[in-house]
Amino acid sequence: MTKSDIKNLARNSRKNQTHAEQILWSKLRSRGLSGFKFRRQHPIDHYILDFYCSEAHLAIELDGGQHAENENIERDNKRTEYLNQKGIRVVRFWNDDVLKHLNEVLTEIDITLRENVTEKEKHLTRNPHPALSLTKGRGFLKYSKNQTFGTSQRHSNHSSSPSPRERTEVRVPISFQAISSK
Repeated sequence: MTKSDIKNLARNSRKNQTHAEQILWSKLRSRGLSGFKFRRQHPIDHYILDFYCSEAHLAIELDGGQHAENENIERDNKRTEYLNQKGIRVVRFWNDDVLKHLNEVLTEIDITLRENVTEKEKHLTRNPHPALSLTKGRGFLKYSKNQTFGTSQRHSNHSSSPSPRERTEVRVPISFQAISSK
């Protein structure tokens, strides 16, 4: 598929959303969830993500029953692995969870957004680009290649939580009953 084909497919997908996608989009659009901007049916390379927040490098995928089939599970895993390599964390929800447990889904998305943004900030604090390091100069801030960017010793150690590139797909069960019936 060409880039133009992917864009046209994304455009058509936006016009033909599932009911679960329409409901979730109504909550995510216009920075509706904690001020984070989402795009729907957003193309990244040869994939189209249901919802994508570039600030948090987070993709939200809504899955219907067909995603429980072995063939589709393998395809989803390859897609997730590819996106993880690009630094994008993928979180999946069942359509039924959005329809029946919307508040819990939104809470999980909000928590994940904040985790990703916090991890990104910690990474920048631990390993700043040399040009971004600051020292005090003659009444103004002066760049220095030899000093870290205002970190405490606690933040200079590597965190035990994985970086966004090391994370794998997360399929969030809202309730044991909702997942076990699939």
